[in-house]
Amino acid sequence: MKSRSLFVTKPYNYELKEIDMPEIEQDECLLQIICCGICGYDLEISGYLADNPTALGHEYVAKVLKVGGAVTNVKVGDQVTAESCMACGFCDDCRNGRPDLCQSTPKKNIWNNYAQGFADYTIAPAKALVVCNDLDPMDAVLSEPCGVSLDLVKTADLDLTDDVLIVGQGPIGSMALQIAAHKTVGKIYVVDRHEKRREIALKNGASVVFSSMDDIGEVKFNKVLLTAVPELLPECINHTKFGGYVCFLGSNFKTGGVVAIDTHQVHFNKLQLRASHASPAMYFPQVHKLLKTKAVKSETIITHVYKLEEYEKAFGELLHNKDNAIKVVIKP
Repeated sequence: MKSRSLFVTKPYNYELKEIDMPEIEQDECLLQIICCGICGYDLEISGYLADNPTALGHEYVAKVLKVGGAVTNVKVGDQVTAESCMACGFCDDCRNGRPDLCQSTPKKNIWNNYAQGFADYTIAPAKALVVCNDLDPMDAVLSEPCGVSLDLVKTADLDLTDDVLIVGQGPIGSMALQIAAHKTVGKIYVVDRHEKRREIALKNGASVVFSSMDDIGEVKFNKVLLTAVPELLPECINHTKFGGYVCFLGSNFKTGGVVAIDTHQVHFNKLQLRASHASPAMYFPQVHKLLKTKAVKSETIITHVYKLEEYEKAFGELLHNKDNAIKVVIKP
């Protein structure tokens, strides 16, 4: 069986190849890709992390075409989303009720180097698949990144009356805003340098929007959620109330991850600095309900849809049109 599959071959250069699909194993499923979102991590792989031709795409929705003999959790015809990284289920952390801390993730996962989400077909272990037959594919395609947003909000431990600052309104920040709006009656402020994203943030529940950190003035917040570059951490700390939390995710492989912060400021103001890293990927059942009920509105996040053969335009939107592009989706 053959499939088209998209590879990054050198920094920001892509090639659509025809490849031979391997046979599935007993615990695997053959999937037909319905759609797949471009993640910021795909761009980091494209620009800095791939040192040889690398298949791309992990935010996918697919239809199950064939199941291995040992598979019981999904069946042929099911629509599924895929956990990008799984808990093993057997280590001490998993057995102690903390699969989110699992570091013994199964060697077999959805990552391979022949065909992932930007392809006609892929193969995945059944353990990674979550059925979502009742979801529109254009909602379901946000499952994995919405799980990242949910993990960030859970890490922030929002209280009912917290005033919140969310820095960055890309897909993760935008979904974190919508989730936070259901967690607190306090005001939610947003910072983003792109006008369209600020306009969407107001529609999604933001009380006030700013174009830069400098515009905030002396206002401080109970919880600050950073989804932009980690270099903004010192400014986030400056805008956190006594006893508040600064929660962040994301990385910057271009410049590195070292940021200088004033530890006296953190210590004497009893601040907490918390990192969110949604690996293993979790909370898909909750995420599916958020998307189905429109607590998280995919139509405010997905801005562009392209065919697989239009991959250059699709990646170009995110690289060169950030004023308008938020989430770009590719459909084979």
